[in-house]
Amino acid sequence: MNTDYVINEAQSITSEFGLNLEIVDITDNIVNLRLYIDADFFFQIYANQLKNKLNLNLVFKNRRLFGHDCEGGRYHIHPFDNPKSHIFVDERADIRGFVVKSLELLEDSDLL
Repeated sequence: MNTDYVINEAQSITSEFGLNLEIVDITDNIVNLRLYIDADFFFQIYANQLKNKLNLNLVFKNRRLFGHDCEGGRYHIHPFDNPKSHIFVDERADIRGFVVKSLELLEDSDLL
């Protein structure tokens, strides 16, 4: 997962959905971003191009509500209705798709 691609995709998404982008950390191989919906809600995006790793989380008041990430080479989802659990999947999520799905979950739950 190329870090330049992740930053460009995040910038595009922030423009499309009216979010605010914060670059938390960036190196040659790692990027950690936050896309803020408001002060309490944000998307955390972590990418490591050496490990081909992309972790995506929807966070509310510093607690994960929903996530799609990789540990030990296995991708899994932290479902919206039980974010502490793991549902293993075969594929990595894409950033835009994760943001769209998360916003739908928030709207369906009357949190937005």
